[in-house]
Amino acid sequence: WNLALEQRSQAWTHGRHSVRYNAQSGDLAGLKALCPWVSEAPHHCLQQTLRDLDRAFQNFFEGRAAYPKFRRKGLHDAFRFPDPAQFVVDEARQRMKLPKLGWVAYRNGRGRHALKLAGRAKSVTVSREGGHWFASVLCEVEVADPLPIHGFAVGADLGVAQAITLSTGEVLPVRGMTAREERKLARLQRELARRKKGSRNRARTQQKLARFHARVARRRR
Repeated sequence: WNLALEQRSQAWTHGRHSVRYNAQSGDLAGLKALCPWVSEAPHHCLQQTLRDLDRAFQNFFEGRAAYPKFRRKGLHDAFRFPDPAQFVVDEARQRMKLPKLGWVAYRNGRGRHALKLAGRAKSVTVSREGGHWFASVLCEVEVADPLPIHGFAVGADLGVAQAITLSTGEVLPVRGMTAREERKLARLQRELARRKKGSRNRARTQQKLARFHARVARRRR
C-alpha cells in the first residue's frame, strides 16, 4: 500500500498537473465560455473551491486522508471570499456587501455571541446550516503574550451520555432538549416516516427536521 501510494503521489506530482490548483485555475476562463452559468458565481469563490480540492488531494497522496469524494448537494454548503478588498461589513447597520450579492442584511447574535469585529478582516465564509445562512468573518488581531499558568491542569472529556466530564470527577451538564422539544422531535420523525419518498411533503418535513437538529446542535456548541 505504501509503495502504491508513493507511486501514485509521484505520478500526481510530476505527470498529472491537471489535478493541481494552478492548472485548474487557468481553465476557469474556458469553462466559463463553455458553461455561461459558471460566471454567475464570484470568481474568488470558484478559486477557493479549487484550492480546497487541491488540499484534499495533497492530504490523500501524503497519507493523511481518504480519496476525495464528490460533494453532495445540500451537505456542508459554504463559499468563501478571501480578498478583504472585495467585501464590506457594516456593523452599525448590520449588513455586509459581498461580490455579486450586494448588500445583505444579517441579524447579530446575542450577548457574547454578538458580532464584534476587531483588528483587520481577512475573509468571509458563508455557510448554510438547517436552512439558515451564517457568515463567519476571519480577523487578524494583535494579542498579548499568554500569562503563565498557576495551579494544576484539568482534563476535559466531551461525551454523549455526559456532556463534559473533568479529570477531577466533576460533571458539567450542557442543556439539551426540553421535554417539549423531545415531543416535537418524535412528532416530526413520525411525520417523516408517513411521507412518501420523493414527495414535496417529505422534503418539507426533512427541512423542518434539519432546522430542529441544527438549533439543538448550536445550543450544545
